[in-house]
Amino acid sequence: SYFGIQVLWLPVEDDFAPKTPDLLEQAARFAVTALRDPEAQVYVHCAAGIHRGPLAAAAVLCGLGFEPARAIEMVLARRLLAEFPEPYRGSLESWYASRGR
Repeated sequence: SYFGIQVLWLPVEDDFAPKTPDLLEQAARFAVTALRDPEAQVYVHCAAGIHRGPLAAAAVLCGLGFEPARAIEMVLARRLLAEFPEPYRGSLESWYASRGR
């Protein structure tokens, strides 16, 4: 905790390889837990804001109950440079399905 800010650092390579379910679960769980506080805000980012940050943001939206396709649409509508390469999209869809939704 830094000045009341909770930080979750998830180092991940932007290598176009599939991402682990654990990575997506950690991002979603951290944010969903934080957002139980009505005063909380969540900031998701990566170095370029094109692949990894948007993928993590989509995982957070899935954690909040949105299906992957809708989560991706929501991110793309707000982050014009965002891209979801097939390995990342597939990772999100597989992780979501494994959660039993």
